[in-house]
Amino acid sequence: MKISKTRTTITILMLSLIGAHSAYSAAISLWSGNGNALDSVGGNNGTLVGDTTFVTGIVGQAFSLDGDGDYIEVADDNTLDLTSATGVSIAMWINPASSPTSNRLLDKITAGGTNGYLLDIVGGKLRMIVGSTLITGTTTIPSGVNSHVAGTFDGTNITLYLNGVQEATAAASIANFANSNTLRIGADSSGANPFHGIIDEVQLFDSALSLSEVGTLVPEPSTYAFAFGSIVLLFSIYYKRAHR
Repeated sequence: MKISKTRTTITILMLSLIGAHSAYSAAISLWSGNGNALDSVGGNNGTLVGDTTFVTGIVGQAFSLDGDGDYIEVADDNTLDLTSATGVSIAMWINPASSPTSNRLLDKITAGGTNGYLLDIVGGKLRMIVGSTLITGTTTIPSGVNSHVAGTFDGTNITLYLNGVQEATAAASIANFANSNTLRIGADSSGANPFHGIIDEVQLFDSALSLSEVGTLVPEPSTYAFAFGSIVLLFSIYYKRAHR
């Protein structure tokens, strides 16, 4: 019985790690900020604008933006021109340097237009716009704290998540929101509404992540290290018991 329980615990921990890895590998682009603006999973490499620097992040390093002309710019590509047929999800870690007010996190839409998608902070709260539809969260995002933010659109609904918890959802019917704009991280298409703080592990998906899938992105590395260490420890215990 004890061995069976140990097997079950090991399986649960392993599935948690596999789930997180699967969500990461399913992204069409991942800008991890590890000393550069390269796309870790796709070909949408970015360019650092202003005096963007790097600091210790959630995983390795992260982008550090001073809110004065710093952002990451990514050239337009067909893989970034998402539609209601594919859906879209945006996810990242943020740590605002001061109380956020109006700060763009990821932008691929004409300023004031309805031809794209974005994730930002307005009035201190998370917001997502897809085409002509927008939705705003209910929780004020704190400064000086790591927060995981995500927004999804499945062709029918836009949903916001903060630290893996659903913030808000709204119906949306959008035929097409593709454009030829560059994608920007940390500023809008005109360079305005800059973000001041740290942005890390920026992920873009051509599908709508579920609540559970968003949840696999939220645990910080220390959690993964703990889980992996627990697997090794439990396996060792199981091995010893099985060979008594």
